[in-house]
Amino acid sequence: MTKEKLTLEDEIVELRRQVDELSAAVAAIRSPQHGKKTIKGDNVFVDSSTVLVSGENATICLGDHTKVWRGGEWTGPVTVGKRVFVNQGSYIRPLVTIEDDVSLGPFVRLITDTHEIGHKTRRTGTPKKDAIRIGQGSWIGAGATVMGGVNVGKRSIVAVGAVVNRDVPDNVLVAGVPARVVRQIKDFDEFAELIDPFDPKSASKGADCSDSRYNNAEG
Repeated sequence: MTKEKLTLEDEIVELRRQVDELSAAVAAIRSPQHGKKTIKGDNVFVDSSTVLVSGENATICLGDHTKVWRGGEWTGPVTVGKRVFVNQGSYIRPLVTIEDDVSLGPFVRLITDTHEIGHKTRRTGTPKKDAIRIGQGSWIGAGATVMGGVNVGKRSIVAVGAVVNRDVPDNVLVAGVPARVVRQIKDFDEFAELIDPFDPKSASKGADCSDSRYNNAEG
């Protein structure tokens, strides 16, 4: 009985060893491609399926407590602050800065790439990249696209599916294609409220309806 018990225990130990070896092999196959110049702060999580392309002059820096979920593709240089949450399927191009406490919904695209307008034989001329900055505390909704050269203000919200091709002020909600300011965000002691900046009645709630940023009629 003792011999059988020891044999069984030995088999269990051997099986566990084999499982550990297989797990390590699978982890190696699935290991994220994080490049040679990816810098991570404390308690950073990047899903193994997310590709971070970095190298000389193309550093990707992830601040403390940042979480990046599955299926993303980033190309440096990219700078990310602390406590940033990035949902699945993110597509982030070079020259992007994401400040602290930002949240990106699923399938958000931050695209700095564009071209000069080319001659009639080919309209895509010389390629270039225009930097993007996402301000502290902002929220970019699912499927939204932010184009090169745009600064999204602090604590603002970009609605689901919006295409942002111009700067976004602080504390507003933008929506649409192209994105426009549709609400101002008013903070109170323990909650926030969306205010229509075009409604005269909201003046009593603190919306500055005279601000030219809210009355830009161009596309």
